[in-house]
Amino acid sequence: MKQIKANEIRKKNLQEIETLISEKRRDLLNRRFMKANDQLVNTASLKTIKKEIARILFIKAEKELR
Repeated sequence: MKQIKANEIRKKNLQEIETLISEKRRDLLNRRFMKANDQLVNTASLKTIKKEIARILFIKAEKELR
């Protein structure tokens, strides 16, 4: 899974950021279910997705302040 860089997120508008957040949250939910069913091989991906969501939310807050 490729990590999204902050510069790539900053280039997007607020609507695109909102859709990105919802996609990441949906992905996190799916991976949590996979972990509960012992289907997830890379459990570190949960932590990575959480960090990506936090990064996206931080940049979204930056854009809203401008």
